[in-house]
Amino acid sequence: MFFGLGGAVGIYSLVGERLRDGLHLDTHQIGLVYVGFGILSVAGNALAPTAIRRIGGGRRAMRLATANVIVCLAVVFVLPNPTLLAVVLALGVWTIVGGIGAPGLEAHIAGLSDTHRGVLLALSTSAANLGGALFAALAGEAYLRGNLWVGGLGFILLSISVMALVKPRSRCSAAKNIG
Repeated sequence: MFFGLGGAVGIYSLVGERLRDGLHLDTHQIGLVYVGFGILSVAGNALAPTAIRRIGGGRRAMRLATANVIVCLAVVFVLPNPTLLAVVLALGVWTIVGGIGAPGLEAHIAGLSDTHRGVLLALSTSAANLGGALFAALAGEAYLRGNLWVGGLGFILLSISVMALVKPRSRCSAAKNIG
């Protein structure tokens, strides 16, 4: 939650700057992009139960969502002269898959403990909020150095998240591989 959701939200906070500097959109147009973010995020949340079931679980859904967000982040921040259409499509995908992945991860976390479910969910939400705040500040500093720095920061944060979501091997299968 800290690196994945926090990182994605923190980096997304710089989208307005990128749209203003790279595509010369005005404040009203950027505001409409953020309205679209809200609408598509809710659409992703509504699609989440079916998508998570088809994908094979919340952990896997979040890994796939995060991998897609890495690609979308590259379109927005790494491509030197992306078209408005490419950026809008990338932001739309970013938002929908994030809207699917976040509930998937929350479902996975909730399933880790029946007795401590509430505490786990509260701590994970706190981790996401802390990550969003911290990584928005880091992304702002990175943006001052250039788009590639924001893309690099996003790639690092989201890659850590993808690796953290790899399903651990059971002790039995790990022991078989050693012996």
